[in-house]
Amino acid sequence: MNFNNEEIKIMKLGTRYSFEKELKFFVKELIIDTGNAIRHLDAEIHNAYRILTSKKIKEIMDSNKTNMQHKRYQHVIKQIRNKLTQNFLMVVKADKGRMMVIINMEQYKQKLIP
Repeated sequence: MNFNNEEIKIMKLGTRYSFEKELKFFVKELIIDTGNAIRHLDAEIHNAYRILTSKKIKEIMDSNKTNMQHKRYQHVIKQIRNKLTQNFLMVVKADKGRMMVIINMEQYKQKLIP
């Protein structure tokens, strides 16, 4: 079984690599937090700060480039997972070193049960 260059690139990142969450998650939290902070200000300036924060959040959303990369990573990871399951393969920690290896499930079972 062959992996393409993009799949290999992502697998080389290792098991401890963490992909960024989608921006939608952070924006929701940002909106909630800024809304709570604005409530603690004087009532006369609430609207001014709401307008400022909504403009800034719109700028953040418009300038977002990582969202496409995040979706691409999710797609490639799904491809890797499908290839592994279709070919009865699994990713396990190597006996030596801090590496991971791809091994056939039957070979792994034989290794566990001598």
